Amino acid sequence: MNAAASHAVTVFTVFTPQSAGHSEFVDVQAALLPTLRDRVPGLLGSRCYASIDNRTAVLMSIWEKFSHFEQFRGSEAFAMLLRGSRPAPLCSSTES
Repeated sequence: MNAAASHAVTVFTVFTPQSAGHSEFVDVQAALLPTLRDRVPGLLGSRCYASIDNRTAVLMSIWEKFSHFEQFRGSEAFAMLLRGSRPAPLCSSTES
């Protein structure tokens, strides 16, 4: 990932919410994503897209460097995106 290390990168993360939690997951994204840009180092912007069939959601995020995304993946802010206010994750899987 050396080439991307010095350039802005766009990352697509596919989320598979729990079967009954798709709407709640999308609502959490809509509420939290606008607050992250000023709090997460290196995040330039993001958008969340929900699939028509309510099976998946895609988060498109733009980062100053790929290393910023890697740091975010291990952060509490990322965990909040996955679980909202619940103790357990809203997603059964994520893939970037």
